[in-house]
Amino acid sequence: MQPGSEPYQAMTSVDPPKAYADLKVSNKSLFPLKSSPFQSAYQVLDGEEPEFTNYAVRMFRDKEISFMGCIDYIFISKHWNVSAVADLPEREETKNNVPSYPSMDQPSDHTPIAATLSLGK
Repeated sequence: MQPGSEPYQAMTSVDPPKAYADLKVSNKSLFPLKSSPFQSAYQVLDGEEPEFTNYAVRMFRDKEISFMGCIDYIFISKHWNVSAVADLPEREETKNNVPSYPSMDQPSDHTPIAATLSLGK
């Protein structure tokens, strides 16, 4: 699920993405969501999602498959305040200096994400 995708929109919007508008369970629409839509902690604090949270280059059926994008999130309800998020590597610097994750410095193909949260009033 990447920013702007229909699954991301389903999590972060009161209105359903067009592809989901007709989804029903027991003749009841799945939208609007019963709770407030979620927000990403990074989006709340930084105004945007991270450049990437996953970086992997792999061989599959003799073809190199490369992916670098944001697919990890800390979703929160409107009841939470975000005071800090973990710094993440920069996309271009990583692409220029690291062939792929995992690496000697990064043990997973996902970057660790973290947020400092407090319950709002």
